Amino acid sequence: MQQADGLCPDDQLSDAMAALGTDPEGAILRTQALAADFPNDARVQFLHGSLLAGSQRYAEADGFMQKAVDLEPNYHIARYQLGFLKFTSGDVVGAATAWEPLGALSADDPLRLFVVGHIHLAQDQFQDALAAFRQGVRRNELYPPVNGDIELLIARIEETLASGAASEATPVDESEEMSAAHWLLKRHDDGQTRH
Repeated sequence: MQQADGLCPDDQLSDAMAALGTDPEGAILRTQALAADFPNDARVQFLHGSLLAGSQRYAEADGFMQKAVDLEPNYHIARYQLGFLKFTSGDVVGAATAWEPLGALSADDPLRLFVVGHIHLAQDQFQDALAAFRQGVRRNELYPPVNGDIELLIARIEETLASGAASEATPVDESEEMSAAHWLLKRHDDGQTRH
């Protein structure tokens, strides 16, 4: 049943989310139906996109997350996750475009700090990336699943630095197949990311 404002009733959203723990494929089917029934509800579009991303259906996920942001430009977590999806897919320019409005958030906002960390990472500035990511995790109480993603990324950066596979002292040769950050992100994107 559609509400007068065109938004999905909270109980239907809750039911779809409850199915996540026991029936992930069923949750995707539920959110797919909700996305069709409530095309103007940014929350539903974002939730469905997030579940698709969690199932490694990235191209489909991108479309739903983009729709969520188009419907609600100030839906900060959807905007961050859209950029994160693009970034981990190797589309740094698309990520920067998605994240640009988050630059208006306060300097200590965790989502802004995570974006700063990703920008440093894209430039192979690993220590600066680590500092921003750690500060963001400390400040982030609203979006616990994002902390999990960032903590995985922190661990990968630390492993990479410890193994000597990446060095901030040596600039990356543009003729190389991929930068150290891109290599790191490919290692990070192993199906554990919780968009």
